[in-house]
Amino acid sequence: MANHFVDDQALDEKSLADAIIDHSAIRKEKLIKLIEKTGGSGWIVSNEQIQSAQEIAKENTGIIISTNSALSVAGLMQAVYTSKSWKGSVVCIICGD
Repeated sequence: MANHFVDDQALDEKSLADAIIDHSAIRKEKLIKLIEKTGGSGWIVSNEQIQSAQEIAKENTGIIISTNSALSVAGLMQAVYTSKSWKGSVVCIICGD
């Protein structure tokens, strides 16, 4: 579904994150509409970005986060790097490895 929001950044590598994935995407169109309505986006994250997010979390918090947790941090990093702006708080849900 993230490929709806980003230009042809499909990755060939198997992800280090083994999060639950909805391969059938039954609610895909409804989710896309909600994401667009709220000004959200989607990101495709490489293994290098996952590892970078883990390193940044460890350096700044002392917490070793899981690869799945690193997905939210790496997505936030992509948003910041692409000048995505927002008002209010940003939450990245993380857990230890």
